[in-house]
Amino acid sequence: MSKKLSINCGSAILIRDNKEIFEGYDEGHINAGSILISTKMQKELNNMNFSINAGNITAINVDGNVYEIEKDAHIVEGMNFENCFIISKGNLIIESRGVSSLATATGIYASDTVYVPDFVNLSSVCKIYSNSIKTYPEGFNVKLGDLILTEDAVFALKNTYVTGLLTAFDENALKHALDMNLKLKSVNLLTTTDILNKYSGVLSYENYTLVKENHELIKEDIILDDSVYAIYGDKIYVIGDLKLNPKDIECLNDFTSIIVKGCAKIPFSSFKHFKQIGNADEVFLYKGELLDVDGCQTISKAFLNAAKLSGITYTINVDGILVFDEDVLDQDLECIHAIYYDGVIEVSDDLKPSVMIKIKKGDGVIRNLKDKLNHDRNKDSDDFVKINIGNFVL
Repeated sequence: MSKKLSINCGSAILIRDNKEIFEGYDEGHINAGSILISTKMQKELNNMNFSINAGNITAINVDGNVYEIEKDAHIVEGMNFENCFIISKGNLIIESRGVSSLATATGIYASDTVYVPDFVNLSSVCKIYSNSIKTYPEGFNVKLGDLILTEDAVFALKNTYVTGLLTAFDENALKHALDMNLKLKSVNLLTTTDILNKYSGVLSYENYTLVKENHELIKEDIILDDSVYAIYGDKIYVIGDLKLNPKDIECLNDFTSIIVKGCAKIPFSSFKHFKQIGNADEVFLYKGELLDVDGCQTISKAFLNAAKLSGITYTINVDGILVFDEDVLDQDLECIHAIYYDGVIEVSDDLKPSVMIKIKKGDGVIRNLKDKLNHDRNKDSDDFVKINIGNFVL
């Protein structure tokens, strides 16, 4: 009986010399979005019959001691990293006075973003490995994530760089900020045209979205129905996706303006009406019922037969994994109008031609169902260890 190891993760850091962890396995697979690996570990794993699959692999020579720092940590003045390679499983903020602390470090890796003051010459700092490196204004504090500017919150702020979305609608808060000579810069700013013009001395941005006056803001994906009108009124501004189901088409009569900063998923039959009152960054038109697949969903023969008996047709939009059962036949697909996919479709070779006819647009992957089934059966005969984790650090 062979012993196998499979590790699936968003990112992997393999720079410590801990090869003994893998020595008990006959073969293994490491699948990750990104991998940082020492050249020594890369060689060891290749010799042990381990395959490494990643969208991005960075192989480096690691000098010194490996120092793991807490997620979203700040590098400040007085820290000692002499002869250390620093690892952060998240963001890393280098403060203005903290730059000197890195003078004797051998390198930095952060799985997310490293934030560096804009006066720093990166070539004078130790080598930085990261998904991204962003600069922020000297003298500013870094606020990770989003910030909603309120009258209570403004008094606790100093000049601040917001790495996510700054929501600025509270004029009282902005008046105080102006009096305090407070500066707020953000990667994304959400406000109105009037506020942006009036408080340009306070607010600066890399990207911005202006909400139309007299519209109620909805900052999430929504399904449009009568309850939306009851809560928000007839003018809505949606930051996210909007979905309109066929049974709720009549609710469009309640709205005078719909703005969608995202995708509006609309039945073909109601597009003309929607166009009269709304606009969206993207419009997805569908026939029948819309089946969104974000996780993993199996399409069974029973599901398709029930749809045919009820006279239901489906448009299927796949962002996750769609699996067609082994016993589904060509004629069972009559109730599927169209398939769009950016994710994964698993289907048998016999059914694949009929599924391909239904596909209107696809940028994802189509896999052979038999390969997956055989793989699952083989796991029963092998000593198989599977690890699924966000970040794998060795």
